Amino acid sequence: MKNIRVILFIFLFSNLCFSQTGWYQVNSGTSNLLTSVFFTNLNTGFSTGTGGTLLITRNTGASWQNIDLNNPTFTFKKIYFKDQSTGFILANSPIPDDTLYSKIYKTTNGGNNWFVDNPRINNVFLKNIEFADGVGYMSGGLYSVGPNKFFKSTNDGNSWVEIPTGINGSITSQKFINYEIGYIGVMNCIYKTPNGGNNWNLVYQNLGSYYNVVSDIVFINGVTGFAAGGYYLDTLNKNRFVIKTTNSGANWNYILNDNSATMINSITVVNESVIYASGSVNGAPSSQNRGFIIKTTNGGVTWNNENIPASIPLSDIKNSNLKGFAVGANGVIYKKDNIVAVTQISTTVPSSINLYQNYPNPFNPETTIKFDLTKSGYISLKVYDMTGKEVQNLFNGVKEAGSYQLKFDGASLNSGIYFYKLMTNGTTITKSMVLVK
Repeated sequence: MKNIRVILFIFLFSNLCFSQTGWYQVNSGTSNLLTSVFFTNLNTGFSTGTGGTLLITRNTGASWQNIDLNNPTFTFKKIYFKDQSTGFILANSPIPDDTLYSKIYKTTNGGNNWFVDNPRINNVFLKNIEFADGVGYMSGGLYSVGPNKFFKSTNDGNSWVEIPTGINGSITSQKFINYEIGYIGVMNCIYKTPNGGNNWNLVYQNLGSYYNVVSDIVFINGVTGFAAGGYYLDTLNKNRFVIKTTNSGANWNYILNDNSATMINSITVVNESVIYASGSVNGAPSSQNRGFIIKTTNGGVTWNNENIPASIPLSDIKNSNLKGFAVGANGVIYKKDNIVAVTQISTTVPSSINLYQNYPNPFNPETTIKFDLTKSGYISLKVYDMTGKEVQNLFNGVKEAGSYQLKFDGASLNSGIYFYKLMTNGTTITKSMVLVK
């Protein structure tokens, strides 16, 4: 009987510790403000913050260790990897410094070692960096008004060339979808370049207030994108917003616009239906204000507050292999083990790779898609229309061997025939489904 009680206790304890269904906090080992989070694969991720904070996890965010780069006065604003080996940290000087500037750290071995790649870029706080089709783009500014800086690299980030934008105001957000087409958020505006940053055209402007900042921009394919932000000054009647484009940025429509006196600092798009956003109540995150995570499962028709352990202001939110991570003030790291309704229904290794017929079919507007994997590997599951145009990216990432299922929501699509395609380990399987509204 005693052995049975011990076994039962271990079972219950294991489920309490490891079978998390919502957001829960993991120990970061720091109380500094965390500003960004980035995962390079299923297990390895990084987070940066004030006081020269650089954290690493090698077990899918369960625990984090500090990497000391011996620079406690700088804010490590952003971390980004162009591939699993090459990564960058944008570091900003302390405010009391006579000449405000940024420096760039770089790693070429997956974050095991870092070196100062560019020791001083004057008169800018760098905020954004990314690579598209092998070309690097980097941008920022000092304050809301005044000049900004935009840089381009065509040699893997070994050197950067500044390109004047001709736009006044700090570049608060940035997203490139290929080596030519990109978007930047400059305060309450979004600008688009058709030629790698040589020219910029205004594609969105909130005429209500200059301080309605576009804090984040995300695109899920060449035509569909999202941007988010809100008022960042405490003295104004603030609102938060999410806008969406389905025609490559030519037009933007609100899918969230409320006067909740909050600011969205970051957005992560799982697919066109499932979107998470995080932020804070009084503008930029600090230990004095409060934070939130909101979620939509129907493309922005309705939004709901996610339960989080404490109302801590949050700087960044990301999804990585169906796991969610949000970081912010007081060194907080929140994790969610399953951020979309993709569930593993069996760990038994199937005899073959399978993509099953969706059910129900025809459907309106939800249907279930099941698939089998014979071994661990990178998979892609996407939905296309009759013309071959991608309409929704359901999943990209690494999954273990087993059987899986997920819900596909076609609420944002018109009636018609669609195709869903599974690509994994050199195998491609396509099936059709019918949406009837």
